[in-house]
Amino acid sequence: MRGTSASRLLLAAALLGSLLFGGGVPAFADGAPHINEGPYHLRIGTGPEAGLYHAYGVALAKNLDSSYQGARPLVDLEVLETEASVDNLERLRAGRVGAAIVQSDVAFDAARTEPDLPVRAVAALFPEHLHVVVRRDLGIRTVGQLRGRRIAVGGVKSGTRYTAVQVLRAHGLGPETCTLLDVRGDRLAKALERGEIDAAMFVGPVPLAPVAKLLEKPGLTLLPLDPERLRTLPSEGAALAVDAIAAGSYPGQKAAVPTASVRALLLVAPDVPDLVVAELIVNVAREAARKRLQLVHRAFGRYGLHELARQLPLPLHPGALSYYRESQVYRLPVRVYTSLYLLAVSNLDIKNGSYTMDFYLWFRWKGRLGEKDDELAFEVINGQIERAELQAVERYGGWTYLAYRVVANMRGNFPLHRYPFDHQVLAIQIEPPDYGSTELEFVPDDHHLDGSPRDLRKEALHPGLTISDWRIEDVRQRAYPFLYPTDFGSPYEATQGRTPYSRYVFELELGRVLVPYVVKSILPLTIIVAMSFVVFFIDPREFEVQAGIVITALLSCVAFHISQADALPEVGYLVTADKFFLVSYLVIFFALVEVVLENHFFHSRGREAAQRIDRWARVLFPLGFVVPVAYIFFSQA
Repeated sequence: MRGTSASRLLLAAALLGSLLFGGGVPAFADGAPHINEGPYHLRIGTGPEAGLYHAYGVALAKNLDSSYQGARPLVDLEVLETEASVDNLERLRAGRVGAAIVQSDVAFDAARTEPDLPVRAVAALFPEHLHVVVRRDLGIRTVGQLRGRRIAVGGVKSGTRYTAVQVLRAHGLGPETCTLLDVRGDRLAKALERGEIDAAMFVGPVPLAPVAKLLEKPGLTLLPLDPERLRTLPSEGAALAVDAIAAGSYPGQKAAVPTASVRALLLVAPDVPDLVVAELIVNVAREAARKRLQLVHRAFGRYGLHELARQLPLPLHPGALSYYRESQVYRLPVRVYTSLYLLAVSNLDIKNGSYTMDFYLWFRWKGRLGEKDDELAFEVINGQIERAELQAVERYGGWTYLAYRVVANMRGNFPLHRYPFDHQVLAIQIEPPDYGSTELEFVPDDHHLDGSPRDLRKEALHPGLTISDWRIEDVRQRAYPFLYPTDFGSPYEATQGRTPYSRYVFELELGRVLVPYVVKSILPLTIIVAMSFVVFFIDPREFEVQAGIVITALLSCVAFHISQADALPEVGYLVTADKFFLVSYLVIFFALVEVVLENHFFHSRGREAAQRIDRWARVLFPLGFVVPVAYIFFSQA
């Protein structure tokens, strides 16, 4: 790595000088020694030329140039125009750029799928909110009503499109149910005016100029998101927050609009010299640098030094870690390896969103953690601990090991859009109340002490674990820093910044067994509908009998639907099971229409004409029921 050894020495010298002779941010930018080879050329991926990521890159480059007041700068930053976050991360991973600006949710999901991602975090730059602009004349009030609509979401490799797809999926939609378009700038405004598109999604800091310009038109408004749906996203809490666009942020916006927020991150390749990384931080964090950035957008200089290092979804670059630690902002936390062994799941109640879990939970760490090493306080965030008993305390080879037997009553949010083809996740979320993520970091205990991988399907579940009407699809565990969207009224957190906490999450994914539903629901429903088809075989003269049978079938279907709905929580959307009943209602209703039409033909055209209608109905009506029901069933199953 070019200049690495020299860079580390220069970094240490500069930090020591700042701590001895200055205060606050270590003073690299004014008078810091240069890398021997001259300015370090660094290519940074930003976004489209008209976008804010590109504007930030240009402003950062100017900060780097102006820091030395005519002297040779330490870093020569080349700002590249790209398609934004997804494109930037791909370029950084491939080594085509040395730095990139990337949305936090994009980085988080990439790190989840690729644990050895060759990318390091430097700082969080500024917050960004998801804006959903819709036409008022369409009467759209919820994201679910965007089904089948045309939505502008930006470029294929943009962070806006990435976040939009994730949020749509959380609301039961996606590219397969909506038409996603790349329409921007003046074309977007005109397309909305002409009704060529129905909605547009933007990710950016508030206020966002394109959104403000659109909302000046009376025919457009901001659409709120469902916070509960957002909380089902894997990145929620770690890289995506349930947030709101404050009232008055845009023309005509009288109330706060619930939405999601992410953060723009500065990421670099692992081989970028430490001193270069420190120089980047200086030109983001120093007061003068922040003021220059705010001239471009007021959100650009919002984060102080403490907030730059908080809740980053990727490992810090060594240069950034050294910088933050020497600035007394960041210290290396104790890594606590955590996992559990699930003994039983009971009292699973989808309607009330509750279940009980019985499990062994263990913590293992090396070194000292606080004053007491014989216990570790923990909370179950999504439930209430009924019983927690310390089972073992061991110390061996510098390791401390604690094991607990825990019984907890859990709460869950169970989306039922695809019921009875739904998959549900039973989660256990653990946090340490006494330590922030700068002191304690949970790490999933995915490996044995000899380094071999742990098979969670075999080693985290009791062999006799079964859940009635459900099958176990997957077992996974993860950990991430979680930042609460409040200071809890704490004067310290209000002034010094909110404290993130390390959160360990164990997830048991379940798939519903379909056989009981078919026997208890589909079969009776089919019999009720088939009962209505009997009228096609009854003599046309028996109109009262025919009508009575069809009406009885219709009422039976309604009553059966109500009884089925009682087993589910009250939700403001159709579940897949409702579609079976809607098909049944339509078929039975048209059977009633057929009976009336047949009676009319019998009296006006004779018996033969009426029986001809019956013969056609005997074929068409069963097909009209079986085909859509089979399509719904097999497309979901």
